[in-house]
Amino acid sequence: MKTFEQKPIGKHVFITFWFIGTILFFAFYFSRNSLLFMVGFYYVILAVVINLLILLHEFSQAVNEFSMRSKYWSSCLYILANIPVTFLYLHILFQFL
Repeated sequence: MKTFEQKPIGKHVFITFWFIGTILFFAFYFSRNSLLFMVGFYYVILAVVINLLILLHEFSQAVNEFSMRSKYWSSCLYILANIPVTFLYLHILFQFL
């Protein structure tokens, strides 16, 4: 019987949330639509919660899985890379309000 091996998902989470956030950012930046601002604001809140949960999961896996420790640590770093991108986007947006 084949055992199930769980793989780190941090890189996929980073790319997905970065891509959606960037699309929302540029859509609002060029249109100045208040609805897009609200959608983006709630998206940031949702993204923080989801990224935090996945980060905690990947961190716990990095502590417990000795054979794949480096992969889980790099997965955590990918997820943490969303933080400066989010702060940059929020900084730019709040300058225009």
